[in-house]
Amino acid sequence: MGIPKTRRTPAPFPEGNLYMTNIKAIYTEIWKCTFKYEGRTSRIKYWIFTGIIISVVFLVPIILDEIFGYSSDFLDSMTALVLIIHIPPLISASVRRIHDINKSGYYYVLWVLIPIIGLVQSVMPGTQGNNRFGEPDAS
Repeated sequence: MGIPKTRRTPAPFPEGNLYMTNIKAIYTEIWKCTFKYEGRTSRIKYWIFTGIIISVVFLVPIILDEIFGYSSDFLDSMTALVLIIHIPPLISASVRRIHDINKSGYYYVLWVLIPIIGLVQSVMPGTQGNNRFGEPDAS
């Protein structure tokens, strides 16, 4: 008699958990595809990248100001610069995320004009298997 072996379900990331290395790899991958508008980006990769941007652009300045009382024009300028630098990769990741739900990249215009559409579509699961924009993202 031994201890029964339990089956482990495969995790969505190679190491089995969402480690910092995975977040860094996802962030780097999105940057490498900044000017690539074909293909697909998975929901998890899109939201990790978006979460990093939201954290840096919105949460860090709020924390520095509210908790530590540090506020300056320099901090505001740096925050704006970080946001501007992240616009091109965020646009391309958004277009590829739209492709993941089997919609044309032109839907990005709707995402910008009517943000609730962008929010709803960005949390929708991607198309299972191949679609007209290619194979699913590897995550």
